[in-house]
Amino acid sequence: MKRNQVAKWLAGAVSIAALAQGARGEVILQYFETQWDEIYQRLPEIAEIGYEGMWTPPPFKSPVAGGQFAGGGNVGYSLFDRFDIGDVPQRGSLGTRYGTRGSLRSMVDNAHFCDIKIYPDIVFNHSGNGPDYRTYPGTVANDYHGWFDGTQPGGFKRAPRMTDYGNAPGFNNGFDPTFTEELAGLFDLQTEADHRFTTASPFFSAPPAAFVRQPGWNERYPFNGGSNVPETTVQFMYRWIDWLGYAMDYDGVRLDAAKHVVADFLGVPGSGFNHEIQWNFQNRRGFSTTDEYSDLYKNYTRRQNALIFSEIFVGGNSDVDYWRNFGVKMRFIDFPRKSSLIDPAFSGGNLASLSSFSGMSDTEGVMFCQSHDTGPPSKLKLAYAYILTQVGLPVVYFTGNNLNGSDVGVKTWLKTGHGGALGDYGDNVLPNLIYINNNFARGRQWERWSESGFYAFERYDDIITVNSSPDAGEGLLLVGLNNTGSSQTRTVNTCFANGTVLHDYTGNNGNDLTVSGGQVALTVPAGINGEGWVCYAPYNATANGAPIRFSSGGVPAGTMNWVVPGGSLATNKPRQVVRITNDTVDIDVYFNQPFGGTANNVILKWGLGRSLNDSATDFTGSDNVSGGYEQCTQITSNQWRLTASMTNVPNGLHLVKARVFNQRPGGYPALFQTFTKAVYVDRVGPSLSTTPNNGDTVFGDFVAVITNADRNAALVDVSLDAGSYS
Repeated sequence: MKRNQVAKWLAGAVSIAALAQGARGEVILQYFETQWDEIYQRLPEIAEIGYEGMWTPPPFKSPVAGGQFAGGGNVGYSLFDRFDIGDVPQRGSLGTRYGTRGSLRSMVDNAHFCDIKIYPDIVFNHSGNGPDYRTYPGTVANDYHGWFDGTQPGGFKRAPRMTDYGNAPGFNNGFDPTFTEELAGLFDLQTEADHRFTTASPFFSAPPAAFVRQPGWNERYPFNGGSNVPETTVQFMYRWIDWLGYAMDYDGVRLDAAKHVVADFLGVPGSGFNHEIQWNFQNRRGFSTTDEYSDLYKNYTRRQNALIFSEIFVGGNSDVDYWRNFGVKMRFIDFPRKSSLIDPAFSGGNLASLSSFSGMSDTEGVMFCQSHDTGPPSKLKLAYAYILTQVGLPVVYFTGNNLNGSDVGVKTWLKTGHGGALGDYGDNVLPNLIYINNNFARGRQWERWSESGFYAFERYDDIITVNSSPDAGEGLLLVGLNNTGSSQTRTVNTCFANGTVLHDYTGNNGNDLTVSGGQVALTVPAGINGEGWVCYAPYNATANGAPIRFSSGGVPAGTMNWVVPGGSLATNKPRQVVRITNDTVDIDVYFNQPFGGTANNVILKWGLGRSLNDSATDFTGSDNVSGGYEQCTQITSNQWRLTASMTNVPNGLHLVKARVFNQRPGGYPALFQTFTKAVYVDRVGPSLSTTPNNGDTVFGDFVAVITNADRNAALVDVSLDAGSYS
């Protein structure tokens, strides 16, 4: 019988049930300026590096067709048709800036198979800035802020271009001009259900009465049985975000320009735009919870709420109180932390500023040190060493190595991302830091040293003595930062047990440390450009050859060629991907014992947490130490196995994670090594159907439609009347 439990096996005497409180935050890759098909090709390395979330650009059709820099470098924030994600031939193309709807959904589905969640950028404050507003599908002139005026082109005068960016205290309690003016000249939607700006200054024309906006487009009405129903502006927007959930299967969203949208449109639990996102997500995932926000504020990845994080460009934490106090449930891009903490520490040369914390809490903010419209600090790698080992949700910004710095400010407003986010150019700094994040950076945080040129902190799991402070044996990771340009040593306290040998997993310092008297002499090398950092933790298991191997009947699984694109600027990276074609596969985990210790348990996770063996224990908890994993069986002291059924595993890319646990003293936090391997399941051919059906008689001209329901077809050849294929 299949056993499901929230992890009660003991690693030595360590109960994993106690680890949920010590979970870490996922690392989100903001992946811009890249086609969906290219992102799909890079999924194996994205997943193997350890990214577990991906923030993607707006997926909607732009008013301007063309290549990378068409329309002044439009990357999706100026949109034409909210319901066109690359399947309607209009504005000069079928696809959007990033590809077709089929390519988008294929990328999303395979990302999910690889344990990566997708967070699209949602443009909901405005539409585009051309062409004629009367041609925008689903809307009419007075869906936007403005006035009917016969002297104006088209008989409608648009709202003024934005000059008020919401600097008034409390945003004038929802009556601030920032909610009505056109951001960057983009048509500004009337999202106020109470029409407050039509009955008071500036007395805009009232929005239209409810009308049928998209007659005949039954697929765009997911909750009305295909029936077209009259809608107000606000109801139209609610339906759109519901439809998008089914169309692309998102796991959450980033809300663009939320600073310019009234709080009551976003709503509270049970009503509003954010409620529609949460209800839709929970309905698609089959979650029975009616709670719309508790998991939203937790920094583990097995959420039963969609992750909603918003762009509200402010300087202080209290500046978002208008939305927070209204009861809007969402997280915030942490601009206050960027301006008041990241920039002074990593551009201003004062690491001590990290002590005087300012910004959002780790449960409400989303950390970043660069983005598409915010420049990086001068010591960017050191800043990433900080946010990728901190408590909270960190974002890494990447433009696919498709954007040359010389084009920024000339051909596009978009800023260039970190070229080494996926290890291109031989730069392994960020992949290494993400490995450290995935294996050690969880639990609470405690400052160990603070001065302008040297900063140290420790991550610990508060489980031996639960008192919100570190106690002996609770240590997980000791981090040191140095910006002086010369090697620096400080004797710092630590909560690792005396006698523990600590290893620097960055490779920047080859010397191990041994804890004595609750202290270590922490040396941080100079680094390059005054960017030095170390990340010390106990030794874990290491790979013994290929650590994860696949076979059926003793025969190793075959492989297939795979080219990982390097973007237009970096070099492609050819590789092999394991190809699984059998119904049953043995997944073996091979490892070397940790230095000075013993590994005594192995668990395995397939994708987001698929059950593959009815006889193996499933760990169904919400924590990200063991949640979604299955128990392996010991073959030898250095080899464990899970025999997996592939019967219900869909074709496509998948990620396999094996987690090898050290034996530890009773009550100590878990210490583990995580191995990852991307595989391609290829048990059956693509699912194809045609219209007209095979054998149908047709008269005259017709259009034949070939549908690939599982989106696994890479190329389709067609033959008519037994002729040659084309």
